Amino acid sequence: MSESIVYVGGARIHLLRQGTGSPLLYIHGSGDAGGWLPAQSELASHYTVYRPDLPGYNGSDRRPDITSVAEMAASVWQLLDEVFVGEVRIIGSSLGGWIAAEMAAVNPSRVSHLVLLDAVGLEPSGGFPVDQFSMSGPEIVRAVYHSDDLRAAVGADTAERLKNPGAAERMAGNASMTRLLGEHPYFHDPSLPARLGGVEAKTLIVWGADDGLVPVSCGLLYEQLIPDARLVVLADCGHLPLVEQPAAALAEIVPFLAS
Repeated sequence: MSESIVYVGGARIHLLRQGTGSPLLYIHGSGDAGGWLPAQSELASHYTVYRPDLPGYNGSDRRPDITSVAEMAASVWQLLDEVFVGEVRIIGSSLGGWIAAEMAAVNPSRVSHLVLLDAVGLEPSGGFPVDQFSMSGPEIVRAVYHSDDLRAAVGADTAERLKNPGAAERMAGNASMTRLLGEHPYFHDPSLPARLGGVEAKTLIVWGADDGLVPVSCGLLYEQLIPDARLVVLADCGHLPLVEQPAAALAEIVPFLAS
């Protein structure tokens, strides 16, 4: 795996890259700590996987001109231009799924395949079950993960990172950027549904049946609004399928991306 800094819009963007073959972009969610997942290594055996820290997250500079998901999506297209990526497959998780959907809606000819993992961006009919901005860290962990073992491991890891001033500062910066992008209105864009009909990419939507942050009804909305999209719901899985059920998620994603 290679690690580099790419300058986009005057900001330093931290980029991880691995693999060979056609480009595959992975867009992380708001709680991502900036690491490389084993599932991403599996994907890199088929594709060149690009995994940037979004502006304002982890190792990337914040850009004052980015105050919305639409502007964040435009910045990711700028990054892809800088690394000479044209047509691309995109996987987006949570907030990253919203960004990925926006990218595919505004620039449909450049996205061949789109995978949305428990994506925010749409408002469920009954509203969101929780408001993460009013929740404690342990409450968010319980909502994100279905497995008690994962809840315990992530809780312990978070506690350790908070003891490190640098890591704690990064976590605070991530939270601040997420609040800017997702607080008002809460993790959705009322104008997004009207644009999703323009998505041309083959689209797979993967959802954890036990997601405590974003209900499966959001996945159903994406399936209804994106032409020919398909929704797969994974049992015993929370908000992060590639973390909690990577084998089951990859069993759907890998053949889909090759289709």
